[in-house]
Amino acid sequence: MCLGFWVGIFLWFVRHQTELFTFDDSLVTGLLLGFAASAAAYVGSMVFGDEGLKVEKLVHVKRRRK
Repeated sequence: MCLGFWVGIFLWFVRHQTELFTFDDSLVTGLLLGFAASAAAYVGSMVFGDEGLKVEKLVHVKRRRK
């Protein structure tokens, strides 16, 4: 998540060198972009793993009483 935050800040800093996206010069915009990139990195790490999509199967085991 920390790397995602810094990627968002980096994109805010290079906004004048590219025409792919436009952001204003406000510091609040830079922070919000960092937070959004961090959230996107978190969601991506929760959805995808080393073997592809993460699928967890919960198994409930019933025990017999003696």
